[in-house]
Amino acid sequence: MMCGRRILAGAAVVAAFVAGCSDQQTLPMARRDGNVAYANGNYELARQKYQDVVDRNRHNAEDKYNLGLSLMGLERYQEAHEQFRQAYELAPKNQEYFAELCESMYATGQIDKLFASIRSRLRDKSDSADALLLAEYAQRIGALDEAVQALEQAIKLDAGESADPYVAQATFFRSIGDTEKELKSLRVVLSFDLENETVNARIRELGQIPGPSLAITPEPIGSD
Repeated sequence: MMCGRRILAGAAVVAAFVAGCSDQQTLPMARRDGNVAYANGNYELARQKYQDVVDRNRHNAEDKYNLGLSLMGLERYQEAHEQFRQAYELAPKNQEYFAELCESMYATGQIDKLFASIRSRLRDKSDSADALLLAEYAQRIGALDEAVQALEQAIKLDAGESADPYVAQATFFRSIGDTEKELKSLRVVLSFDLENETVNARIRELGQIPGPSLAITPEPIGSD
């Protein structure tokens, strides 16, 4: 009889375990709910959903990245840093993962490490996106000369492929009140996109009329 009771008790435990598993969301459903919660600003619910996904799928960079984003929303910066670090190690070519890793380093006060990481990646990849990151953080700590140099480096590395470095440059000059240089950068942006309403509105604020005649082409690489 004792043996029979043990078997029945064991069967009850198995049944309860199976029932519990049947209530667990699939990974796609948990990701979806996490995404919805994050989009709605419910970072704690998003964290719970993403944590569940990461616990069951530990080698997916995007899942760790999403968990990191939710932790940043909760101002749990050190934990977020660890998730971004792992995501970046799994996918070192991903610019978004690196950008958020940098933001988590900034949030946790790892300023020297932040700049060393950007400079190292910039040396290895020579990517304008990394030069723009360097410019952004240089400006945020008040290193304005370095920010200017990094923006110029971004422009050279981009080699006229996009307006992004000039938009960043215009934003920087606006922040320090240099409207003459800001306008020059905005005029270059027009050569890429004449219909950019944000740029056109700012040009009007500066007393100019946007249009093809105001646009200027990027200066050749290596020019003064």
